[in-house]
Amino acid sequence: MNKIKKYKRVLLVFIPPFVCLLGLKFIDDIDYYPLLFGLIIGFSNWNIHKFKPYLGTVLSVVVSYVSYGLGILSFFVFLFLIELINKNTSYRIGEDDVGIYFHILSPYIIAPLLVFYFYKFVFNVPKTRKTIWIIVISICLLLGLKLFIEFLAKDYIISFQDYKFLGKFEIWQFIMALALQLILYQEELKSFFKSKKVA
Repeated sequence: MNKIKKYKRVLLVFIPPFVCLLGLKFIDDIDYYPLLFGLIIGFSNWNIHKFKPYLGTVLSVVVSYVSYGLGILSFFVFLFLIELINKNTSYRIGEDDVGIYFHILSPYIIAPLLVFYFYKFVFNVPKTRKTIWIIVISICLLLGLKLFIEFLAKDYIISFQDYKFLGKFEIWQFIMALALQLILYQEELKSFFKSKKVA
């Protein structure tokens, strides 16, 4: 029975990212993406919330939307700062720089950091080196894949439809869901692989 529980815990790490991928296929409105993400993370970790499961799941959705909203807001704050700089200094920031911020920094650095930060209020996030490494690697993966897809699209190696699919939030949600699950279940994974080595 103990062995079965261990396997269930390991499955809990890898199932949510794939559920996110499948779920996004049925959602056209980007404003519902955070709802899907929050519900999947909330239900997948039903018994490990800081609060009662129902409240924890609601908080998971709230945190998902707050991170999403602040990620968008960060872009407008950036625009405001650019306007101040352009008006009050001789330094000029062009539209290309604004585009880079909107398409890369805001969704692939700021939003993920907000997700990792706010989910500390929903779950007991282990304060370990592994947690830091998972956060760093996941953000690097998001950035790397985004830039790689942009490169493929620019050179017409992939079609517009492929770009549209890959450029949405499928990759973002998959990596972020996997990263959160790896953080939350890092001790279980450690003991699981240790027991495999002993066996």
